[in-house]
Amino acid sequence: MKNKWFIAIKENNGDIFDTSSFTHIQSPIGKYYADPFLFKHNNINYLFFEDYDYKKGVISYSIINKDLTITTPTVVLEENFHLSFPNIFKENDKIYMIPEMGDTGNIVLYESTEFPFNWNPIKTIAHGIRTSDIEIINQDGTYWLFTTHGNNLDDSLLVMYSDSLLGDWKVFGIDQIQHSRPAGKIFEYDNKLIKPVQDCTKLYGYGLVFKSMQISKKGYVEDFVKRIDPNWTEDIIGTHTFNFNEDYIVIDGKKQVNDYE
Repeated sequence: MKNKWFIAIKENNGDIFDTSSFTHIQSPIGKYYADPFLFKHNNINYLFFEDYDYKKGVISYSIINKDLTITTPTVVLEENFHLSFPNIFKENDKIYMIPEMGDTGNIVLYESTEFPFNWNPIKTIAHGIRTSDIEIINQDGTYWLFTTHGNNLDDSLLVMYSDSLLGDWKVFGIDQIQHSRPAGKIFEYDNKLIKPVQDCTKLYGYGLVFKSMQISKKGYVEDFVKRIDPNWTEDIIGTHTFNFNEDYIVIDGKKQVNDYE
């Protein structure tokens, strides 16, 4: 038996935490799809995700159809090392991605020169430290980066900051905080800034935790808001990425399958 992740999608009806009625996007035999991110460009909804063949992950994209199917995935970013968590965002009319880079010890920002293709590395934010999934936000003119680091990629929160996305980045703080590994994009909800993170207490990628957060150069605080356990569909043992936009909500799930699936 082996673990196999899949992506699920539904229309956004206004209740982003409603986990009913997801449509499953199954991956081919010998692969899995995980870490779904949404990006709407020129009124087209793109789905970016980790495309993994049990040897190395690449970043692929599909276009979401109105019937909740997706177009045939196309690989847009491949390196000679594992890639996952394709966090994609727009800043100053440019489109960036900051994927997890496995065991390379680097945090690298990519820019698309011909969206959705041609992703070029333009800034090494950090090197020489093993980090996990990465999220960046712009808060009142300061860029904040959230990840986890070191031997404990689940609960060792690393926060960095910079006054410029392409400028110098400094470490703001390192703390042992349970449920710190990013699980999707930080978003505003109910007048709060919400950070999705992973609950890996039972196993890697077990569940999703949502925390409200406040951050400035004076300090950082967070509080529990909500969680999603791996019970929104049958036979899953994990769920570890959550994202949405005005049109869709995406999530992933983990099942155990036979080795040939």
